[in-house]
Amino acid sequence: MQDVFPRVRISTCGDKLPEEPALAAADRVTVELADGRKLESEPIAYPRGHFKKPVDASVLWGKFKDCTAPAMSEPQARALFEELQALEQLASPAHLGRASARPAAA
Repeated sequence: MQDVFPRVRISTCGDKLPEEPALAAADRVTVELADGRKLESEPIAYPRGHFKKPVDASVLWGKFKDCTAPAMSEPQARALFEELQALEQLASPAHLGRASARPAAA
């Protein structure tokens, strides 16, 4: 991947989403092949994970598990993930993380 970075070019335009001006109207990816051909994506109006283009819990869990792996066991990460998924049902913010703080069962 490191060898690819110097060949990446980013260009921007001023078109913004009217309802969310922090986002471009659309993004697009173009790949130029060694033989000169160009492959271009369709316009991408909203990033993955945006409320108009949500990802399911299994995708979020995979990312969460990878990010927490250096700091906690998978069962602890799963417990914290489940708490975060039900955050609105938590009695108090002070309770967040209690399940993941318990030592993993042997």
